[in-house]
Amino acid sequence: MEQLHSLFNQFPRFLFPFRQSHPQFPLFRLPLVAYKNVIDLMTSYEQVSLSLCSRKTKSIVKKIRHRPTSLQLWILKDNQVKVTTGHFETTNSVREFSVVMGVGERKLNSCFIQTVFIGEHRIPVRVKSNENGIEYLRTYWEDENLGLRVIADYVCDLFRVDLFGLYLMNDHRRMFDWLCNRQSYVYDLRIGDKNRISDEDFKYVVQNSNSEFLVSDAILSETFRLNNFNKKAEIIALVNSHWITIDNLMTVDALRLDVLTGKKFTNKEVNTFLNHWIHGGSSRLKQMQIAVTDYNEQEFLEGINVQESTPKRRNYKGFYEFDFHVTNTVHLVREDGTIASFGISAMNLFFLAVWPDYTGRTFESFD
Repeated sequence: MEQLHSLFNQFPRFLFPFRQSHPQFPLFRLPLVAYKNVIDLMTSYEQVSLSLCSRKTKSIVKKIRHRPTSLQLWILKDNQVKVTTGHFETTNSVREFSVVMGVGERKLNSCFIQTVFIGEHRIPVRVKSNENGIEYLRTYWEDENLGLRVIADYVCDLFRVDLFGLYLMNDHRRMFDWLCNRQSYVYDLRIGDKNRISDEDFKYVVQNSNSEFLVSDAILSETFRLNNFNKKAEIIALVNSHWITIDNLMTVDALRLDVLTGKKFTNKEVNTFLNHWIHGGSSRLKQMQIAVTDYNEQEFLEGINVQESTPKRRNYKGFYEFDFHVTNTVHLVREDGTIASFGISAMNLFFLAVWPDYTGRTFESFD
């Protein structure tokens, strides 16, 4: 336990001597309610660090710490397990993350003072600071992907929650299989490309995922195609997606669709999708952004009956930071009477916005 003594000297509010006779920590001489309050005042990083001192301290932290219902664990970029609190709702609020543990490469010539046991692994650790000066524990592994899985399992067990979000950066298929084996569902799945993912692994991940958020900026081969893309989600957002087709978009069941770069649709393809929507297709769709080649309103509205409204500036409040101003007086009406606005967004993308918006405001409420 002396191995973490210097780590806890980093905490100005909590100093835990390691050479005490029973009980080992003066903190635990206090009544249960008192030291529970102290633990609840700690940051998530401090709670994780305390838990690594011994099996007993891990058990205490795990059992008595306050469990906020809104606590979420994420694996994002930079091989870090991060925590955030506050409900992840369909509002335009910025998420604030704090790092609790990270993973780095263990090099042969590296010298480490402290080591800890995480599961069956004895691992070197250091206290590091992120770009904002916030401290976290960085662990060092010969296999960084293994380390990421081990520390994620440890923190999930300690806080008694599953991962809320995962960013697959490399070793994509193995990391995805590990995720599926440890929990049945992750809300937010992102496919990145630190090390290029194979076409087969991308197809495997996409077809087997059941996440509400599916986001990808993976770079795939020029010949890649995905014939079966009938996914159901809240958001599907694609970058570097040369492979996506208008038929793919018509088989997706999502509230929001974004195709941001790598693919430009023709006006005829937009016309095909709008006809599909008007006749009842993609019935859950609330908003869409796609890039269009040589945007021509007359061409993509060919054969579609549109309606005129009074000139009004309509502010559409969308899902997850998707707000824009509707200035187009022409709008679409689906067979069931649902109204949708369309136009070109500030990002120079074609957008479709289905009313009412996220706040419940209707198209007519602006008249």
